[in-house]
Amino acid sequence: MTNSYLCVYCWRVIPIENLFCELVSSPESTWLDPPKVAGTSKRIRVRDWRPLPQWRRWLGETPADPFESSDPNKPRLYCKCGEPISPVAKVRSDQSLAIRIAGAQNSGKTFFIATILDSLRQMRPVPIAAWGIGDTDTRFKEISDALLVQGQRLNTTRKQFGERYAWAIVEGEGMARSKPYPLLAVHDMAGEDWKNLGRDCPDAIKRYLGLHGDLILILDGATIADDLGLDPKDAWDEQPRPGDSGAMDLTILGHIRDLWGSRQIYKKVKLALVITKADLLWGRYPKEGDNVGAFVETHQQDQSMLENLLIDSKRGDLLVIANRFLDYRIFATSSLGFFPKQCDIINNKLRRKPRPSGTILPLLWLLGIELDGSSQETG
Repeated sequence: MTNSYLCVYCWRVIPIENLFCELVSSPESTWLDPPKVAGTSKRIRVRDWRPLPQWRRWLGETPADPFESSDPNKPRLYCKCGEPISPVAKVRSDQSLAIRIAGAQNSGKTFFIATILDSLRQMRPVPIAAWGIGDTDTRFKEISDALLVQGQRLNTTRKQFGERYAWAIVEGEGMARSKPYPLLAVHDMAGEDWKNLGRDCPDAIKRYLGLHGDLILILDGATIADDLGLDPKDAWDEQPRPGDSGAMDLTILGHIRDLWGSRQIYKKVKLALVITKADLLWGRYPKEGDNVGAFVETHQQDQSMLENLLIDSKRGDLLVIANRFLDYRIFATSSLGFFPKQCDIINNKLRRKPRPSGTILPLLWLLGIELDGSSQETG
């Protein structure tokens, strides 16, 4: 079976024979459609490289996949977009390729991702680990350190059509699995880009949303609080996005639906509806006098209460759409793990270290991993 690889820059899934290899000394006549990348030598497709002497000199007659060679000097492989391909981005035909994340502007997507990765590093025992593909870890560490170590506010994602990050999910020590886990694939676009996606959708976004796998939709807890008639402000975010009865979330799902083109795709995708900034709701929802238990921090989150929360905040239409998916679950999370007060802020920075609550649970649910009593998030 021919191996294929996912390019985490343009989100193409490419058979090994269509990748490019850099051969500095190759004769000019052997180059076929090399990617046009400034400052690089010409490249040849793997399928055209096999007949050349260099193939046998580097790899022998086999293997068919250069990544499977034990030669430490084997050449790098590249996508047609010109970016390098990582061997850990190998995909199988029976594999769910990626877990994708979408959400409105200022909904807390980037902070949510940072706390997922931080929680994975600190969980004991370790059910899974995340390995950054390409330069993902280097680039994302700057964001993670700013948020979790230095306590800085993060500027809203402004780069047009966002940043790309991807992590390979692997079993923890002592764990065994017959199929590879999907990648955690993030195309971190600004909320405004999600809003306008239907007008002019770049090919990379179409490929990203078209990857076979599940979906995390981020729901801004501050807008939910506002729609419930609660004060959505805290000392850390004094200008949250106003409530919109879930209109922006429905717009994003509508764009995704249009790009999928078929309702049958819903039946193959699990959907995690993730409420961020849930600390705004702790002890405040339902309101006093309501005959429902108080909304509190818990890892055993009651789905009926969370559904009522979405209905009460005028988001019942989201549940109608969620029912079209293979399965769905609602999660209430807090990347900070506490309701920030003015005493928690010094020189516009958090003085308290975040203790994320619930952020790892959506990923574990999508991966089919259940936490036992000894596994928990730690700060």
